[in-house]
Amino acid sequence: MKEADTSNESDKMVGFSDSNLNDNLIEVVEPEKNQMKKPTAFTNCFYTVFPCFRHVDTTTKRIVFFNNIDDNVTTWSNKEENHKYSILFFVPIVLFNQFRQFGNFFYLIMTISQFFDVLKVGFLFTYISPLAMVVSFSMLKELYDDIKRRITDKRTNSTLVTILKKNETNSGAVQNNKKASELEIGDIIVLTKDCRVPADIIVLKTFNESNDNQAFIRTDQLDGETDWKLRKAPGLTQIMPEINYFINYNVAECEPPSKLIYNFEGVIKYKNDEGEIKKEPLNLENTMWASTVVASQKIIGIIIYTGKETRARMNSSTPKVKIGILDDELNRSNVYLFIIMMILSLILSCAKGFDSKFIFVFIKYIILFCAIIPIALRVNLDVSKTFFSYVINRDDPIPQTIARNSQFQKNWEEFLMFFQIRQEL
Repeated sequence: MKEADTSNESDKMVGFSDSNLNDNLIEVVEPEKNQMKKPTAFTNCFYTVFPCFRHVDTTTKRIVFFNNIDDNVTTWSNKEENHKYSILFFVPIVLFNQFRQFGNFFYLIMTISQFFDVLKVGFLFTYISPLAMVVSFSMLKELYDDIKRRITDKRTNSTLVTILKKNETNSGAVQNNKKASELEIGDIIVLTKDCRVPADIIVLKTFNESNDNQAFIRTDQLDGETDWKLRKAPGLTQIMPEINYFINYNVAECEPPSKLIYNFEGVIKYKNDEGEIKKEPLNLENTMWASTVVASQKIIGIIIYTGKETRARMNSSTPKVKIGILDDELNRSNVYLFIIMMILSLILSCAKGFDSKFIFVFIKYIILFCAIIPIALRVNLDVSKTFFSYVINRDDPIPQTIARNSQFQKNWEEFLMFFQIRQEL
């Protein structure tokens, strides 16, 4: 790299030429020129009631101030929310998903038919109780899985993160603890080895045995790659004492939030005691995205994106109810049994003769033959999934293996392959 022209004392840059700087991020921005606006109380209330109308702003660049956190704008809470259901919509959503299954929907129609005397063929209780038992158990299983997700979210949100702040006399930096869910843009955090990165950050300083500006992270939870990734601190902040982060004019300009985990552009600016402004461009090597893990001894970084603006959250989708191959096969079998049941009912109805009550006789035969469709088979399938998840989580030959929910079995081949691997161990 070519060094900047030393003749321009008011615009020095460490280790990079001006031609390498992003033209869109080159202007020195004073605090009053921050393009982001803090949300009002009305806006927060509106988006709380109607969260579907809220979207991440991917057009406005982010300006992060080191020495005055009040000038920074945090539009998204850093709270982790991986649960699928809310308290208000749990029952209707689960019921809708349950009656999407052909067997459950068929038994619902059969149960409703027993409220009409002309179609009644037995006690109403004998039709309501099996359906209620199956649906209730499935709802309890969904509730159990969602409670586990909420417990995991609470544990993650309650994790204490060390942050740096200037002391009352502005003579040094002190460390305080802050919950991960309460982190804001502009917070300067300290992370040690094996710590999860709680938000997207720019690395300001690294600490290692070689005393250089390099650090390593593990990104398997972000992109699935197990190789460690190299990260570097900018030359400006690596040699800077921590107290200078707060007492001098320091600002980082970053590109708008994006889904691209392998791209980043920005610039960091520092104004020293003599009034000289030094600038240094930022790229992917200067960042650590949320959900990665620090593999080096210690790093200091400043938060630039939180919550749904982070790369990890922008690349995640809303949790959906998944239907596996076993569920599809069960639905297909139920449809085949229903066709056989219709044929039998039609044959018996025709044998009885055609009259004005033929259609009612045909429906009654369908109701009588409804036991052909095994409604309890789905309960057995759900029980087995929950039991297998419990066994895997507590299996000594495969330590640290976690079944995150009871829907991990996609098909029998993968499931049998899992137990084959376990036996080999």
